Amino acid sequence: MQLSIITINYNNLEGLRKTSESILGQSLKNFEWIIIDGGSKDGSKEYIESLVILPESKIAYWCSEPDKGVYNAMNKGILKANGTYLIFMNSGDIFYEDNTIEKVFNKEHSADIIYGDWKRIWSDYEDIKSFPYPVEIYSLYKENICHQAMFIKREYHLNNLYDESYKLIADYKNWGIAAMKGATFERLNIIVCSVTMDGISCQGGELNSMECHKLRSELWAGPVGLTCKRLDYLLREPYQLRVRTLLAMGGFPRFITLCFLKVMKKIYLRNLDEGGK
Repeated sequence: MQLSIITINYNNLEGLRKTSESILGQSLKNFEWIIIDGGSKDGSKEYIESLVILPESKIAYWCSEPDKGVYNAMNKGILKANGTYLIFMNSGDIFYEDNTIEKVFNKEHSADIIYGDWKRIWSDYEDIKSFPYPVEIYSLYKENICHQAMFIKREYHLNNLYDESYKLIADYKNWGIAAMKGATFERLNIIVCSVTMDGISCQGGELNSMECHKLRSELWAGPVGLTCKRLDYLLREPYQLRVRTLLAMGGFPRFITLCFLKVMKKIYLRNLDEGGK
């Protein structure tokens, strides 16, 4: 089994229908589907039951019961998965194309985390988002990788479950830890998924701000985090492009010397002016 697709859902029957059509419409069928429902009361449970009896359902496990939040449900899915790689395609999310899985697994992979691009659907426009490669810790300090655009090795995930004390950004914390631990990343030159940007984690809010502050104090409090903060500060300076160019050309010592001479010239002229008075 190459892939386990995990879908979590709670009272989002319309989104679940949309996601199921995308999953069951994939050209490559070498996957299992795991659905973790949080005890929905909107007909989602009955819809899942109707899917289970279909020959093409691919549902290896499902449940409908109260959980402790998004990441608790995701962890449940991880523990039930059997695929070499896992991907979370939650209710409302869809694969970008009907042959997306085929494009990904038409060759062997060994990286702990594989990721591609993703299409973001806002209320008034759409765009395609990419994450840089190779993956650097500073890149993850600045922004997150779209969860639905990632294929994570089951073996890695079993040893790195989501921190359930977070309600919105536990996945962001997980990738930062992965990079610091030396996990391997591979970038796919394809668009993996389409996601609607209407969730609470996309729109900010007080809880999001609180969790970002908590993450900065937990994940970015050590030497690596302080280095990232310092680098972020330096790159915001007016001379950032000049400094970066000089660094790349090995001309940083010359830059310091020129700055020193300019300062000395100002001091000399000021003293000369004061002496004239």
